Amino acid sequence: EQARSRRAANVDFDFVAQDGTRVPLGNEMLEVLDEGLSIAQARGEDWMDSEDALAAMCQKGISTAGLLQKRGITPTAITSLLVDTARARQYTTRDLVALAREGELRPVYYRQDLL
Repeated sequence: EQARSRRAANVDFDFVAQDGTRVPLGNEMLEVLDEGLSIAQARGEDWMDSEDALAAMCQKGISTAGLLQKRGITPTAITSLLVDTARARQYTTRDLVALAREGELRPVYYRQDLL
């Protein structure tokens, strides 16, 4: 309720949905996106994920920080989540191109062509 009642200043920067709908973003949302990208880049990522945005939203100075921290979503908790997620990606990521070159992948047959 508290988050819905706040109005951020429009900074003349819009998100454009696939259907062309324009949604104006406030200054604080741009700060969240910028900080989230910085958090992702600090881990060596090229793009930010929802976890990075959440980490940015619980930073001091962002209006959602107090609401999130009351529910246990703290910068420390998010940092450990990000570390665990990055560690899991290291162990579960498969280089499909390398596997295909080595002949380790089974061929994929698309059913539409076979029917």
